[in-house]
Amino acid sequence: MGQSPIIAAMFLALHILIQIALIVRVLLRPHREPASRIAWVVVIAAIPVAGIVAYILFGETNVGRGRVERVHQVLSQLPHVSEAVGAEGTNLPSSVPEAYAHLFQVGKSVNGFDPVGGNQAQLMEDTNETISSIVADIDAAKDHVHLLFYIWLPDNNGRKVVAALTRAATRGVICRAMADNLGSHLMIKSEHWRVMRKAGVRLASALPIGNPLLRALKSRIDLRNHRKIVVIDNHITYCGSQNCADPEFLVKAKYAPRVDAMMRFEGPIARQNPIPVRQRLDDRSEGRYRRPAKTTHNLNSVRIYRSGNRHRADSSLLSHARDFHLAHVHRPPRVSHFNPVLRS
Repeated sequence: MGQSPIIAAMFLALHILIQIALIVRVLLRPHREPASRIAWVVVIAAIPVAGIVAYILFGETNVGRGRVERVHQVLSQLPHVSEAVGAEGTNLPSSVPEAYAHLFQVGKSVNGFDPVGGNQAQLMEDTNETISSIVADIDAAKDHVHLLFYIWLPDNNGRKVVAALTRAATRGVICRAMADNLGSHLMIKSEHWRVMRKAGVRLASALPIGNPLLRALKSRIDLRNHRKIVVIDNHITYCGSQNCADPEFLVKAKYAPRVDAMMRFEGPIARQNPIPVRQRLDDRSEGRYRRPAKTTHNLNSVRIYRSGNRHRADSSLLSHARDFHLAHVHRPPRVSHFNPVLRS
């Protein structure tokens, strides 16, 4: 009984020390908005124990050290886009109005890509048209298809893409597909996933969770790979906010119909969106930079740059970079902004 006050005082002192340590970390951690710093300081200081637990689980962008190390290893062995066969085809003149030059400079500061001309772009009309167009392009693919979706459902549209990839792989086209382990768990666990694998499609599950309790100790479960991108033969690329699913979106019918923005680009810009889907490091030379870029009529200037919770030095961004490079597309004189990181 006499030791109870001493033990209580020790726990209180430990709690205060942890609070101070976390508050200092919040204030000194880079790439955090001032409002976010203030909010977390209040949460940690005002809510005993729970505030500390909340910060440990959700306060920092963290996908796990092991994943980040694999990211650096893979990226270090991938060729730069400028070293691609036929890369001279991407050096087409581009015209960037001075009023929008700073937007392209921001993009270049992230991954070094310059705007390129000689592209065609089409804003897709609706979800079904987008899927039909993707399927048609996959059916016409000659060399490779790279595909990533956050939500890929085994519904009508989802099965259409499965069938197209299966046909392409059967005729010898290198097909790589990746889906988020959480957003696409219905597809990953379905027979359709096994059919694609059996046909030769190289499949990967992004950011697998495994045991939720153990995963929470290593990284944040809520950080997902939200990208929706397709690259075909290094000449056609899709990017935007649309997942691979029916507009009725039966898994969350109350949010239906889904209204998303998706663009189809054709031309050298596709080389800035290569999507290095890699299940094995020895895949890195296959189906990525084989076909020379074709020249189409000029679409002013276009460039692709990636984004995430942080634009630089961020483990979540690096994890996504291993899988796919994409984010905001700017087209002067009118700027169209698509953010596939925040789009679902």
